[in-house]
Amino acid sequence: TDHVNVKGAILHVMGDLLGSVGAIVAAIVIYLTGWTPIDPILSVLVAALILRSAWKLLAKSIHILLEGAPEDASPEKVEQGLMGAVPGLAAVSHVHVWQLTSGRTMATLHVRPNVDEEARAVVKRVEAVLREQFSIEHATVAQAYRITCSPTCDPLRVAPSIGTSTSSYWSAYFIDSGQ
Repeated sequence: TDHVNVKGAILHVMGDLLGSVGAIVAAIVIYLTGWTPIDPILSVLVAALILRSAWKLLAKSIHILLEGAPEDASPEKVEQGLMGAVPGLAAVSHVHVWQLTSGRTMATLHVRPNVDEEARAVVKRVEAVLREQFSIEHATVAQAYRITCSPTCDPLRVAPSIGTSTSSYWSAYFIDSGQ
């Protein structure tokens, strides 16, 4: 399982089990041979195994608390996966992926369809690929579209929030499935 709470509980139980097994083995060795250094040796060995596992669990917990991207869904992998799996998708940009809790991955990204009229269908396909390939259960997808002006029009009047004066540029609006 990927949930840190479950891993912590398993680590706790396994630590108790290893400690008990170590104590039993040490008791048997001491009883049969009289060699008492086996007890602290096995205790240190069990402690080292527990510490190693706890360190990995702590690192994963800190990664989640800092809302880091999961290893299997880095922004680069998401961008490449979407470009290869979604027909009608011209570009993917501004990809941000993070874990809110263990087992709950979220993303925001911009997509540009080949044809603006197919934007909704492309966004639905993007959301499906994110869910199926990357286990991203909630994605906010901004759909980029082209605004063109004739040479005499003022693009700032067409889309004043963009703040550019080029005759052709990309803008975006958000489509959030609310899932």
